[in-house]
Amino acid sequence: MKAPGSAPHTVSGSILIPVLATMFIVAALVAGAFALTGQFTRNTARSTALGQAQALGEGALQMLYADWQTQSRANAATSPLTPITSFTPSSNCRPSAAEFPDLRPYSPGANQWMIDPGTYGVMPLLLNGSSHQASGASASASTYYYKASVDVTAPALGKSITVQLRRNFEQQIESAWRYMTFFEQDLEAQPENSPLILGGDIHSNGHLYSGTDSLTVTGLPTSAAGFINGWAPGDSANAARPITIPHFDGGPPELTSRKDLLGIDVAVIDKTDLNANNDDYRELIEIPATSGAGAGPDPFASNRLYEQAGIKVLVDAANKLTIMDQSGTVHSSPVDPFFIAVSGAINTGQSIQDGREAADVRLATIDVSRITAAVESGALTFNGILYISDISASATAKRGIRLWRGATLPAGGLTVATDNPVYVWGDYNTGGTYATDTDTTPVTQPPANIDGNPSTAPSAVSGYTPPPAAIFSDATTILSNAWSDALSTMSLSTRLPANTTINAGLATGSVATSTATNTFGLGVEGMMRFLENWNPPDLGSSGPHRRLTYHGALLSLWRAQQATGVYSYGAFYTAPFNYWFYNSGFLNHPPKPFLGLLSFSKGRWYCE
Repeated sequence: MKAPGSAPHTVSGSILIPVLATMFIVAALVAGAFALTGQFTRNTARSTALGQAQALGEGALQMLYADWQTQSRANAATSPLTPITSFTPSSNCRPSAAEFPDLRPYSPGANQWMIDPGTYGVMPLLLNGSSHQASGASASASTYYYKASVDVTAPALGKSITVQLRRNFEQQIESAWRYMTFFEQDLEAQPENSPLILGGDIHSNGHLYSGTDSLTVTGLPTSAAGFINGWAPGDSANAARPITIPHFDGGPPELTSRKDLLGIDVAVIDKTDLNANNDDYRELIEIPATSGAGAGPDPFASNRLYEQAGIKVLVDAANKLTIMDQSGTVHSSPVDPFFIAVSGAINTGQSIQDGREAADVRLATIDVSRITAAVESGALTFNGILYISDISASATAKRGIRLWRGATLPAGGLTVATDNPVYVWGDYNTGGTYATDTDTTPVTQPPANIDGNPSTAPSAVSGYTPPPAAIFSDATTILSNAWSDALSTMSLSTRLPANTTINAGLATGSVATSTATNTFGLGVEGMMRFLENWNPPDLGSSGPHRRLTYHGALLSLWRAQQATGVYSYGAFYTAPFNYWFYNSGFLNHPPKPFLGLLSFSKGRWYCE
């Protein structure tokens, strides 16, 4: 009981303190929550801005990549094996609000999206402090490195974020002659009746197809679309064969960038328009259209063999020759040394039956030994490129150019080009000699024809170093040292060949495998055609095959348009034992003209 007169008891003071403490804690928590929420908001905003800035920068780098490629292609067309040394973005290359709606014009200090124009560009990337070039194994290949950069500034809740994006670009310039086999189209290698050894690197700008262990590739196989262990669509000839794995001695097939011949963008090639000068890479062996409806812009103008040739020969329907020098000046005087040397080396009016074409082919035959003799005596001077075309060729009038007695070439080399099919008769560029002015078979032949294994036997006679040589054609047929025109109409069993050796690069046409007709185009095996019985059943002790030894480089850059017959094994030929090797001399001394390949790649972007 409370004592009388005592003061009243109160609890307000004791309650107030906890209440105030609680309110303080709650306020602190609320403030902390607001601060944390604000931090989360700022972090989210900065993260969002960072992601947007990186996306904008990556898109800008992609625009730089496309523009840099375009300028590099233009430079390659006029300066082979020379990369661009400086780069200024084209006016239509800079990112704008059309591509990136959030982008605003650059204004230093402004709180908005912006790309610093001082950083937007591509510069050579220094290697070892002095050069941006990394040379390949030879003068035929070089790789150049560039550093692309863009600085993007983005607003984020009143503060700016600057992202410095970088990406390395790589440009490779190499010679097409550095490949044992180069295909602009799908590359099919499906040998069956005779093993095929490809002694060097091979590349396809399409797919690489092979489903047989009869193929051996000693170098590195690459392709722009990938390797398929099997048959190409439409290849009914091989469909029933069991699929086995080829021998890739140089390593498994690799996926690489496509390699554009002469740096020409395939986007300019168009077979559907009215322009006759931009249909495909076959333009290289064609005479340009300079008048009429088809005379449009010519992306191949300076690269055509017709324009580059120091000797130009046209054969008309009456077998009349028009002989010109590189400038187009006609030489027709009977006392003109140029006319005498060239006309005296060409025989017209001959013909053979080509079983694959199922037709007689009228030939203009070049006695190569006469060209060589005229050059060596000083009677004939030219740049080593000879262009010849029988302009009377048509779907019903089969025409061809034959190279005869070509065992020895001028010391500076020789390139022969035509838009007709070519028939190479006998040893070519082996250093052999002939007993008379009419002999086809050389008296002296290389060891590859005579002794042991052609994989180790020299392909040239002792003392002769084969000069750079090339043959450009619609299609290429090899006639052996034992070929006889008189037997071309006889049965296959009468056409027995002799061992033959060819030392020359071949840029020639191929026939496509067709899904419409289910026919096999013969692929790389069909790059050299035959009309003889190289694998007769009655050779006895002479062995199962006659052999063709080839040293050079095989370039399939277009489809044949004149020699389009479908092959049929055993009907008009049987295959030789093919020893095909890359001529390593092409690495530093390729045939004329230079055939540059341009390819591009890019690394992943990164931030500095």
